[in-house]
Amino acid sequence: MKNTKELGARIRDLRNRRGLTQAALARAAGVAADSIWRLEQGRVSPSFDTMIKIAAGLKVPVVALVHDEYDQADELATVIRSLPETHKQVAYAVLGTLHIQAAVQ
Repeated sequence: MKNTKELGARIRDLRNRRGLTQAALARAAGVAADSIWRLEQGRVSPSFDTMIKIAAGLKVPVVALVHDEYDQADELATVIRSLPETHKQVAYAVLGTLHIQAAVQ
């Protein structure tokens, strides 16, 4: 498991990638906003229950918080699976187009 500073940096990175503020993540996770700040600063070590809530708020598996080898492709798949069906179809179309363009270049 990561130390508290590394874990905090990982949470901050995942939160920023989703365009969430600390307050927005706190609401999504059902935890206090100051808890997110303290975690991101590496000042506290979260309970497993809190990690589950934060992972759910970020829409990632808990392993994404603690494992350095967590793959962005896995993260992207998780995000796409959480989309409404109509948005999934748009995501598939965009990714398909990008794949074709990359193959041509």
